Amino acid sequence: MSEVLDVAVIGAGIAGVYAAWRLRTDQSPGAPQPNVQVFESSERIGGRLLSVNPPGMDDVFCELGGMRYTSAQPLVKSLIEHKLMLPTQPFSVGDAALLNNMRGERFRNS
Repeated sequence: MSEVLDVAVIGAGIAGVYAAWRLRTDQSPGAPQPNVQVFESSERIGGRLLSVNPPGMDDVFCELGGMRYTSAQPLVKSLIEHKLMLPTQPFSVGDAALLNNMRGERFRNS
């Protein structure tokens, strides 16, 4: 016998995971908790949100998100630059003058 779902969330990107969490946790007191299932076709959750360790920066982890990729991602690089021929701009994460925002604090890489 198959399980009956109240909600099927398709995609475990940040929006899908957040929606499933809200559906499970934002219930009125005493209300039955809905049966929510998240379905994802890839091997990981997070969708376009991706934490990476840039090449040559062993102590740094950063978010690439949907707008950045590194040379350590040859398939993504080839797809963007050669197959889709999208315009790109270099982005240096190691520049000492770059500004960062973390936990409400603004600081330079240096």
